[in-house]
Order: sequence, then C-alpha cells, then structure tokens
Amino acid sequence: MLWRKKAGSNRRSTGANGKRKRLLPKICLAFLIGALFGLLFLTGGRPEPQEIPADDQHRPFLEALTKGEVRLQVEKRCPSCHGPQGTPLSADHPLPEQCLLCHPAK
Repeated sequence: MLWRKKAGSNRRSTGANGKRKRLLPKICLAFLIGALFGLLFLTGGRPEPQEIPADDQHRPFLEALTKGEVRLQVEKRCPSCHGPQGTPLSADHPLPEQCLLCHPAK
C-alpha cells in the first residue's frame, strides 16, 4: 500500500534504549511533584490560632464586634493587655496589630 512506510524509515527505535528515554522524564516529573507536595506539607504545619475567649476580660471586645464596631478600632485596644507590660506575645508572633484576622471570636 502507498501510505505505509518502508522498513528503513526514520522511526524511533522501540528497544530498551527508546523506552528508557521516555521513562526518564516521567520519573523526573514524579520526583518534582513529590518534592513540591513534601515542601507544602512541611511548611503548612502551623497550629491553629486560639479563639478569643468569651470571658469577662474579652467580653467588651466581643460585644463591640457584634454591635458592628470596626475591627481596626477594636484591635487598637488589644495591646492594653497583650503587650510588653501585660501578657507578652511569642517571638514568632506575626503583626500584633491584626489580632482579629487570625484569632476568631467565639
């Protein structure tokens, strides 16, 4: 037939060397995907932040939030107790001015 190629044409070899050349990129891709998932797993292991307790000390803040007061205004009062003179924050604590972004209200 006219559309068949002859035996000596420029086809890729299907021997062991040809299979190895096709398998190597798949192995590299699988390794890279595994490394990416491993990296995401290792860096995403932060503990969940604590919720704002519903005690007498925090009740005015929680009531202000439920009444619709702006979050930024409520957060300005947090350093009065949670600061250098009161309950200190840990050394790796992020931006202490944004308390209510991480610590949800109960």
